[in-house]
Amino acid sequence: MADDPDTLRAHLYRLAELVELARLVPSEDRARMQYMIAQARQAVCEARRNKQQSLEQRATTRTIVLRLLAKEAHRKTEMCIMADDTSR
Repeated sequence: MADDPDTLRAHLYRLAELVELARLVPSEDRARMQYMIAQARQAVCEARRNKQQSLEQRATTRTIVLRLLAKEAHRKTEMCIMADDTSR
């Protein structure tokens, strides 16, 4: 299932429609319909959770990369200062 917010929203609207339809089906079909709706809801929730985890992982990765870049920039600055000091 796609993680796109619009796709998730569309699936949720479709689930709402299915819930309304489930109320109209005969009682012998209702249990099967409710089971399918529960599975679909679970799939939507899982997609949302995966999307959130992906966003959190991206943020963590970005933070790590920025820290590494800052460390390297700091190290290079120190090396330039030391080279400047030794050339005097």
